Amino acid sequence: MHESSIIHNLINQIRALANQEGGGRIVGVKVRFGALSGMSPEHFRRHFIAVADHSIGSDVVLHMESSQDIYDPNATAIVLDGIEIETN
Repeated sequence: MHESSIIHNLINQIRALANQEGGGRIVGVKVRFGALSGMSPEHFRRHFIAVADHSIGSDVVLHMESSQDIYDPNATAIVLDGIEIETN
C-alpha cells in the first residue's frame, strides 16, 4: 500500500527529529501536502492515526496545510514541516 510506506517514512522522520531535539513525547506534527501529492488531509489523517497509534501514540495533533502551487519543487510530496515535543 502506497500510503503505508509514505506514513512509515514520515514516522521515521518524526522520530529522528524528536531524537535530535533531545527526545520527549511527540504531541504535534505539522505536514504540508504538495499540490500534486494525491492525498487529502482526511485520507492522510486516517492512515497516520492508524500507524501512529502503534508507534508514537494516538493523541498526536496533526497540523496540515495544502499547497496549490503545482510548480513547487515539493508539489508531489508530503513534507514534514515540524513537530511539537512535550519535555519532562
